[in-house]
Amino acid sequence: MAAFLLRRLVAAVPLVFGVMVLVWLLLEALPGDYCDSLLSPDLDPRTIPAMRAALGCDAPAYGRFFAAMRGVLSLDFGTSVSFGRPVRDVVLDALPNTLLLSASALLAGQAIGGTAGIVQAVYHRRWPDTALSLLTLAFWSVPIFWLALWLQLGFGWAFATSGMRDPMSDEWAPWARTWDVLVHLVLPMTTLALAGAAGDSRLLRGSMVEALHQDYVRTARAKGVSEPSVVLRHALPNAVLPWIASLGLHLPALLSGSLIVENVFGWPGMGRVMAQALSQGDAPLALGTFFGFTWVVALGGILTDAAAALVDPRIRLER
Repeated sequence: MAAFLLRRLVAAVPLVFGVMVLVWLLLEALPGDYCDSLLSPDLDPRTIPAMRAALGCDAPAYGRFFAAMRGVLSLDFGTSVSFGRPVRDVVLDALPNTLLLSASALLAGQAIGGTAGIVQAVYHRRWPDTALSLLTLAFWSVPIFWLALWLQLGFGWAFATSGMRDPMSDEWAPWARTWDVLVHLVLPMTTLALAGAAGDSRLLRGSMVEALHQDYVRTARAKGVSEPSVVLRHALPNAVLPWIASLGLHLPALLSGSLIVENVFGWPGMGRVMAQALSQGDAPLALGTFFGFTWVVALGGILTDAAAALVDPRIRLER
């Protein structure tokens, strides 16, 4: 297992670097440049060319490219125009908040979607299956920003609708600060969880329906094994592998969803930072946030493969 993780981690390095090259090309294609955001329009026009030259904005494209890639390799992306701080510090401040939101939403979504999928399979083609299919289809179809707004309107009286903590929470006891973060986390987490649970339930439902019609399940029932044991101990372990394998696909969806959800709820994470970077032409910050997102997705894929191998010993990681 350790050798597999190390190989995949090493293989992810050129992948991440390739993504950074594509991101840099896309940022270069945007109108304006980094210096347009950095230099004040009130400056003396005679000093602007000298300042642009000092900042490297007048360098040829290949020079800017090598400077950006050198920053990627050294993890030094420069200074953010939007925050007036090193990009690395901004990303390291925002990344844990996004990981907290995404991880909690992933766990909640898997719990909701997994439970719904099992119930749908057990009651296949009966009214619980139909009702849950319609409900999950509704959550799948609704745009995520609508779902976020509905939850704000419906449950804003019980949970916080903006930010991550109360401005006065620094003066509170540790348990009160933790509770405050949880109160702020509920609505954005639920938004992402419900959006992802719909696909999870459909996937697990299909696998469970197929597993429940296998010969070993009929044999277990013929031996008098209880129905809950048949479902949870015999059918579920053989149906869960495609569901686990899909976790790697959830991370890109969660991170793209966080770009919207964090802005709706004012959650101080990477999605909000990226939106601010792109709207203000802050190229170094945009490159840094994409770098963080790419590594999260790459590591998520590696851990998903490892989890699938732990669940199903037929998968050989050494090969």
